[in-house]
Amino acid sequence: FEDTKREEVINYSLDEENSNIENPQSINSQDERFNTLQTKRNTISNIANFPKVSVNTNSNSQIQGKISFKKVAIEWFKYKYTFTEASKDNPNPLSRKTLQGYNNTLNLDVIPFFNDNTDITLLTNEDFKSCIDKTNGSRNKEAVYVVLSMIANYAKEKNYIEKTISLSKPKRAQSDSKIRIEGHDFIYIESNRQNYWMDCFEKEGTDIAYLFEGMLLEGFRPEEACGLDWTCFVEDFNFVIVKQAFKDFPVYNEYAEVIGHIREYDTLKTKDSYRKLPVHPRYRNILIKHKKNQKLLFKRLGLKWTENTPVFLNKYHQTYVPENLSKAMNSFRKKYNLEYLTPYGLRHSFATFLSEHGVKDIVLMKLMGHSEFATTQKYYIFVSDERKRAEYEQAWGISTIEKEENTVQNDIADDLLKQQLENLQKLWMKTLIESTLVVQKNNAI
Repeated sequence: FEDTKREEVINYSLDEENSNIENPQSINSQDERFNTLQTKRNTISNIANFPKVSVNTNSNSQIQGKISFKKVAIEWFKYKYTFTEASKDNPNPLSRKTLQGYNNTLNLDVIPFFNDNTDITLLTNEDFKSCIDKTNGSRNKEAVYVVLSMIANYAKEKNYIEKTISLSKPKRAQSDSKIRIEGHDFIYIESNRQNYWMDCFEKEGTDIAYLFEGMLLEGFRPEEACGLDWTCFVEDFNFVIVKQAFKDFPVYNEYAEVIGHIREYDTLKTKDSYRKLPVHPRYRNILIKHKKNQKLLFKRLGLKWTENTPVFLNKYHQTYVPENLSKAMNSFRKKYNLEYLTPYGLRHSFATFLSEHGVKDIVLMKLMGHSEFATTQKYYIFVSDERKRAEYEQAWGISTIEKEENTVQNDIADDLLKQQLENLQKLWMKTLIESTLVVQKNNAI
């Protein structure tokens, strides 16, 4: 952990890389903002390699001297940080995103609650329970419970406290777990709307729009789509190998506070996430054209292009991270007056579409990068309105022939009504002409 006295640390915001949809082809040169942002990123990258932290390794039975909860909590966080690096003794490292979640909970909910404590031995089971109870939101309560349990166990193991802290997992609030937005049970695109969305993506014609279309047609996770480079596409763009993710990670100081961010390639979520997918012909054509345009753009700007260049770049020619995508999706959706959707909803839409069109369970599981179909079924496959209607009609025996007969009858009724209107219009015209002649005759008299 780096000492906070280092003034050269630059803490920049994710919003600084404005993720509004802009065409990178409109940039004629590398502007000052690009150079400034690159300098910031390099600075943060340099300080991210901070020295190994030292934690208390005491394991004897003697209780340590007076120490505050905050100091123990920070020491615990440093201890957890050491598990994010893979080694012979740690073949399955802790995800840095998981550690980031711990840090958020620690600094937003846990440390502020115990900030006045100067001696952790004075805290009781009720104090820990009170911290959980006073946290807002059932999910936040669960997160606080997890972090507090680990801190308490760490404190006991390191002999900062003598008694064992026993906490009960908080109950989730009773609520409808289904998300209801704009008439949909879940956030995804109905199958009969997906082509229209793709038309909008292609009309936009920007890197971020093509990234979104890839999530819809190939089922990429956000970090997987961000991590694609041109080496991922093989066999003349007929297949894509999902092999890496691109993420944003915080940089911490010695007090477990976030002092900056570093962006870099990372491993995928699980070993099953590494997969080979067929590329949709429509998307294949887009990618071939996009690659050609990107190479021309780099040549015009004097930038070096290689097969390892990221496929999707923002207006500063830097790789997107998942944190950028929500804002970009909202901008895109509002521009084209589209229904509500989150970036991850594109992946849900992919799974639901394939399920509706008869893709076998084991194949869909592999396409999604899951180890078991239960995950795909529980979290990704939703019942669309079209599917409900089809199953409903099948249950009631409403056959295709009956629907066609109804359609024919409706067409006949429409034709009859049309004929009646034409006859009525002719009658009106005849009456109007006769009335006009009568008026002219009277005027002549």
